[in-house]
Order: sequence, then structure tokens, then C-alpha cells
Amino acid sequence: MKLHKNKTKNLIMWNFFQRFFHQNNPIEVYEKVNYVAWLLVLLFSIQLSTPCQAQISGKTDENSQEKALKVFAEGGISRDYMKREIRFVNYVRDPRMADVYILITSQSTGSGGTEYTITYQGQNDYEGIDDTLKFIRNRTDTYEIYRRGLIKVIKQGLMRYVATTPTISNISISYKPSIKTIVPKVDKWKKWVFSIGFDVELDGEKYEKDYNFDISLSASKITEKWKFTSYFSFDYNEDRFEHEGRTIKDIRTRLHARSMLAKKLGEHWAIGVNGNMNSDVRYNNKLSVEFTPTIEYNIYPYSEFSRRQFPIRIGIAFNHHDYYEETIYNKKSEFLSKAFMSAANVVEGRWGSVINVLSGSFYIQDFNKNNFELVNMFNFRLFKGFSINALIVFNSIRDQLYLEKEALTVEEVLLHRKQLETRYSYFISIGFSYSFGSIFQNIVNPRFGY
Repeated sequence: MKLHKNKTKNLIMWNFFQRFFHQNNPIEVYEKVNYVAWLLVLLFSIQLSTPCQAQISGKTDENSQEKALKVFAEGGISRDYMKREIRFVNYVRDPRMADVYILITSQSTGSGGTEYTITYQGQNDYEGIDDTLKFIRNRTDTYEIYRRGLIKVIKQGLMRYVATTPTISNISISYKPSIKTIVPKVDKWKKWVFSIGFDVELDGEKYEKDYNFDISLSASKITEKWKFTSYFSFDYNEDRFEHEGRTIKDIRTRLHARSMLAKKLGEHWAIGVNGNMNSDVRYNNKLSVEFTPTIEYNIYPYSEFSRRQFPIRIGIAFNHHDYYEETIYNKKSEFLSKAFMSAANVVEGRWGSVINVLSGSFYIQDFNKNNFELVNMFNFRLFKGFSINALIVFNSIRDQLYLEKEALTVEEVLLHRKQLETRYSYFISIGFSYSFGSIFQNIVNPRFGY
């Protein structure tokens, strides 16, 4: 009886697919196949979208939610995702109204991953109760693995604060003991990390075509005492225009390579050497090679690098230049040396962030040939709901030794093939934001999100 039912079922399915695909028009057959494919993808997606069990879960009710911990978090992760995954706190839109201010900062690891530092700062009744946790995202981790792991650590850090609120009665904590024996891993790569990249871009219209491809290679090895990084890239761009029966072709190539070796000398000092090689037709640079010994002093300890830093660097660069065209100083090649210094101040806190960078250099052969750059970027919360932000970049340029002696054509200027003479450059961006209304931001509605 069971065999008969299976046979009947198979015959019905066979007849259905025969009639479904019995078309003389191949386009209609394709449309039906496409419809079936999308239906299967939809069913497969629903099957895979079962929620994962959280390590720390919490259910809310109206009474406990009103007295729940007030939190303001920024950096590192989507706020909507955090609200959806951590529902046992109240999210406020201003850090001054929070019981706990959470700041997530990050820095790169030697293996190409990211180390996230989660800083908890207690406010109001929790003043003085602070904490710091860390989470490592491996280079091979997907976005989903990363955000689940980061949310797990954020939950763990919140428990000491939530424990003093009525919400704790609705929190359940699970523990899964490890059954695997921890065996030290052998690093067959000896901390070396390599990367290879290749990109191709094609862009075209009836009378205009653009081809671009670039290749990049990198290698690095980072330990507690030593740091080595190396990078190489080659970019090729070709533009073609058709006008009145003529084909106009513009080809631009750019080569860039750099290497850096540095050694730690305690919590504030480091020494290193940088090497650079460049080729760029825009700057009349056929080939330049640079070697730069450098010393660095950080006013703050390197252990506080994710929250604040103030490195000061001093070095001397030795350069050899070969030019495509003769320069305004009648040079086709030359050897130069220049001294440089830079200082950067980076601070992040509940009030916002500030980045100030001042750098300058001058050629030892002629102090009047110099370059100074000032970068200011800041974001301040002035009062409840109101913040201002700005980016200001200014360059004083007195070292364009590469400028061509020959006058530039109109085409070279319009296509930005060659650099014009200038004494300065600047970029300014200033804005503000102001939010008002309900102080709570717990609801997440993903509809029409894309």
C-alpha cells in the first residue's frame, strides 16, 4: 500500500513538471525556471533563519523595563543590532542621561584582525563603577561571527550593573563547560600574514570607455617587540573618447611600494626605518626611492592607544628622484635629503572625539623648500542632543621640485594628468546635529530597511 502511494505521488509530480515546462518559447521556460529557483531560495532562507540561543538571555515586562538600566553606546557595532539583541536595558539618545556610557574603540592586530576595547563608565548612581573588556575579531571571521561575539562580551560587561536593578529577576545565565582539551596551537607561519588583491573595473558609454585594474600585495609580521609591514600596489587606468571620428586615449599608471620596520623601546619610545618607492606621471615622478630612519615618543603609554595617543616622530629622509620631464630647476634626476617632524593628538571620550595632526618637512639643501600640514577633526557634544563636528585640513606647499619646465597643455590640466604650481591647499567641512523628543530608543523596526 505504501509503495503504491509513493508511485502515485511520483507520477503526479512528473506530470506537473512536464506540463509546467512544456513550452515552445524558451523565454517563458526561463521565466518559470527562474520562478522555481527563487521559490527554493526563499524556502531555504526560511529554514536557515532560525534564531541562535544567546548565552545571556533576558525577557522584559513593563514594570521592570521602566526601572531598567539606562545605556548609551557608540562605536564598533550597529545600534539597531544591539537594541535587538540586548533588550534588558533602556537606550537613551544622550550620554549624559545614561547610567552607563559604553565606548567601543578598535585597533588592528598583527594577524590582520581587530581588537575591540569596550569601556564601561558608570554615571549617576553608578559613578566610579568602571570596567574594560576586550574582544578579538580574527581576520577570517565573517560579519555575523564578529557581531555575535562582540554582543556576547558587551552583555557580560553589563551584568555587574544590571544586577542592582529589578531587571535581574528576568535574567537567566547559562553555562556550557568545554569538553575539549586545550592544546597549544603551532603557528606554522611564524606570525607572518600575507595578502594578495586584484581588481578590474570596466565603465563605458557609446563614445566613452574607461578601463582600470590594480594589483596589490602585502606582508606583515607583528610581535610585542617588533613590527614589520610591507605593501606594493600597481594601478593602470585607460580612458578612451571618440569625437568627430577621432579616438583620444589617456593612459595613467601609478606604482607605490612601502616597507616599515620598528622596534619597541618601552611604554613610550620606539625606533624604526621606512622605505618608499613611487612612480606617478601626475607628479612627473618616473621613479623615486626613499629611505627614512625615524624615532617616536608617545606622551601616553602605548597600552592606552585605543583611547588616547600623542605620538611625536622625528626623522631624516634620503631620496633619489628620476623625472619624466625636465623640471623647472633643470633636473632630470637628483638626490635629496629632508628632515621631518609630526605630532598627533587623539582623544576619545563620552563628550566626543578630537584628532589634531601637525606635520612638517624641509629639504636640507634648501630650508625654503618646505611643506607643512595641519589636520583638525573633532566632534563635540555641547549640550543635550546637540553636537557639532568639523574637519579642517590646510597645507602650506613650498617644495614642488618636480614641476615640469615645459608649459602644460589644456588637455593635461583638464584631465588632471599633471600637477599645477600652488602655494597651498585646504579642505573645510563643518556641521552640526540636534535631536530631540523621546529619550528612549528601544524599538527596532527593520521594514523598508533597504
